Amino acid sequence: MSRKREFLAWALTATLLLLLMSLLSFDPKDLRHYPFPSPPENWCGKVGAHVSDALFSVLGSSALLLAGFWLFWCARWGLSDHLDRRWEVDENTLAIRLTGSLVLATAFSSLE
Repeated sequence: MSRKREFLAWALTATLLLLLMSLLSFDPKDLRHYPFPSPPENWCGKVGAHVSDALFSVLGSSALLLAGFWLFWCARWGLSDHLDRRWEVDENTLAIRLTGSLVLATAFSSLE
């Protein structure tokens, strides 16, 4: 794997882990009293509170599904050199699958 691809895979995985942490620790009371009078309950602080609020407002609980799918595909893309050849994922396939998971999450958000 090239150094650029390895760096990108680690950066995406770390970003998606932070996103998943902010979604899992979402508390609707964090943004009630803006500006923050006390530290937000969100594990990722103010940024995590705003990001998780926006995602839950737009996608509902399927935001967790979207973050999970994206984390899985980015980790799989980053590990594709270490896996069997049939599990190999290139950049185009990754982009298609990430877009497909976004469409799937959007469809699930309308079911709530």
